[in-house]
Amino acid sequence: MFSDRTVGWAEDNAVSVKMGVYLGDTGEMVTALAGMPKRIEPGDFGLEWWIYNQRPDCLLMVALRGERVQAVFSTNPAVSAGGVTIGQPFPAHYRIVGSKRVTAHLNGVEYGFQLGNRDRRERPLIITGNEAVIFYLDAYQGGRVAGILLLNLEMLVQGGYYQYQVNSPGVRSCESPVSAVAVDPQITRAMTRQMLDLVNASRRQNSLPLLTPDAMAAELARKHCQDMATNGFFSHRSPTTGSFADRVYRSGISFVLAAENLAMGQVNPIDAHFNWLNSPGHRRNILDSELKAGGAAVVYGSNRGQSVRYFGQVFLTRK
Repeated sequence: MFSDRTVGWAEDNAVSVKMGVYLGDTGEMVTALAGMPKRIEPGDFGLEWWIYNQRPDCLLMVALRGERVQAVFSTNPAVSAGGVTIGQPFPAHYRIVGSKRVTAHLNGVEYGFQLGNRDRRERPLIITGNEAVIFYLDAYQGGRVAGILLLNLEMLVQGGYYQYQVNSPGVRSCESPVSAVAVDPQITRAMTRQMLDLVNASRRQNSLPLLTPDAMAAELARKHCQDMATNGFFSHRSPTTGSFADRVYRSGISFVLAAENLAMGQVNPIDAHFNWLNSPGHRRNILDSELKAGGAAVVYGSNRGQSVRYFGQVFLTRK
């Protein structure tokens, strides 16, 4: 099912990418390889995401625009990039490559992507010619690669995954990533479903039972995200609805265990998920075998004048 493709990167090196689906492939090529997706959903920047979650531990997400693949994400252990396979530790020598500043050229403009300490530890970046590879690492399992995202440079810049500096003739500027675009309820609903896909991929990778979707849990998450977006705060405790426990009890849900994850400012569900996975309390909620169901929400808002997304998850075990 998977074949190698070698693409160039800075200084005439080469990285062999083994994804099966590649940038520039047509939708027909994707279906010939992977079959029909379980879902087709809208995404930012006119993208259409094809979701393959039939095997949760081998999650495949393919973004198309104009009938051509623009990005591919997978948790499949058969996927690799640069000889680094999902499930294996990220090599120490690649951590040098995925350094503080990674340079790429697009349409005659030089972009210098700035990677902070956490970026290098949890989501190192390698530029491969006109393509980019983001390795999502599990810091709590020795830097094991838990997912790989292959995307073109236009999407890397447009999506705001990292801060970057622009150098072109007569122009030098430092840009902050823009993490939210047009408010579209269809896109936010799609993202909530993808968040559960990602949780179940991580649970299956850790030999845990899958979560089942729970509409009331999703509504709890949505209401609190909307509260934060409307009232300009980021906390599990709301000035109007109280603590998470207050909200769960008030909902009337009969439960024995409940938990909540919140995030703000990540560019998409993939980034939000791996941010949580590398945070001890959030990770515990995602990988708690005692939690049986879950729901998610994505709400647009602003923080300090910048447009952002609020991400929320509520996990439950009902009586």
